[in-house]
Amino acid sequence: MSCATCRYWGSAPLQAGQEFQEKTGGRPSWGMCRVHAPVVTDSDRRRVWPITRYDDWCGEFAIRAEEENG
Repeated sequence: MSCATCRYWGSAPLQAGQEFQEKTGGRPSWGMCRVHAPVVTDSDRRRVWPITRYDDWCGEFAIRAEEENG
């Protein structure tokens, strides 16, 4: 149970138009957690989701549908 297999986690660019370069096992090493609504940053008033590593985890894990179905 980690971010990489969570239904709320997905790859995301570091900046607009930029993909994460680093991959692990065919999946991005970094991604955005979308379990909750994005937060507004103080500096530029943009909305962002937390960026996490593929091997991070939390207490709100929910398995991806494709993982669940095999």
